[in-house]
Amino acid sequence: NTPVIAVNILSERADIDGSGRVGGLDLAFWAKGFGLARLDPGYTSSLKADINLDGKIDGLDLVFLTSQFGGKIPPPPQPCTP
Repeated sequence: NTPVIAVNILSERADIDGSGRVGGLDLAFWAKGFGLARLDPGYTSSLKADINLDGKIDGLDLVFLTSQFGGKIPPPPQPCTP
């Protein structure tokens, strides 16, 4: 029996700094929060580094970040205005 883990990952979440690219600064933000969990002091300020939103900043977040490394992230869609 293999457990199934559902995660909430969108490619845009790898762009931690919001620059439109996944690069070294995103990796630095991830490293700053590495090891923090939801109840730890400092987690809230590093929340964007929890890419898969599982409540901890860990190797799974790093795996996803590195899979997107060097890529462009499209800007989020703009809301429609009447």
